[in-house]
Amino acid sequence: MIEAADVIVCGPGIGQGAWGQQMLQQVVASGKPRVLDADALNLMASRVAQPAHNHILTPHPGEAARLLACDVAEIEEDRVGAAGRISQMFGGVVLLKGAGTVVAGGGAVPDVVSGSNPGMATGGMGDVLSGVLGSLYAQLKDARVATSAGAALHLAAADLASETRGYMGLLPMDVIEALSQVLVDSERWPDRRSAGDGGDE
Repeated sequence: MIEAADVIVCGPGIGQGAWGQQMLQQVVASGKPRVLDADALNLMASRVAQPAHNHILTPHPGEAARLLACDVAEIEEDRVGAAGRISQMFGGVVLLKGAGTVVAGGGAVPDVVSGSNPGMATGGMGDVLSGVLGSLYAQLKDARVATSAGAALHLAAADLASETRGYMGLLPMDVIEALSQVLVDSERWPDRRSAGDGGDE
């Protein structure tokens, strides 16, 4: 399966036991472009950093704090700086989740994807985001562009789904179902980059 993949998403659901460690090792050893999330990040935090240029890391503040061996308050005090430090340490592109998602790395000034949706605090939303990023990375072949676009698309789909489901009832499947509508309706997908956009893409 690894050999057949163009981009690999690794982390959600793998756990931190022996099986999860082996899966992460195989993914990294493949050298293939990858999106690393959830337990892949927790496993990375417990070992010596192995920087790579072709991965996207998607930590929430707690995972970011583990990667940088600090506390969550330090991450939230300087989210742009924290995302940049993770990128410097591990390479690749970093998407730091939260209100005002930060995208750093890839040789460009950090982006901030403006806006927030309280319904996205539901478990599984990050897994949807990882899937979106993996899909766009495979198609666009540029980790930085795929990450900024994916973060904006994910938020726009959540906002659209919230119009009918509300914030408190929002589920990951609702966001998945809204993705296709957002993609074909450009008015629902504004340019949300607000700080140091990564280019003209």
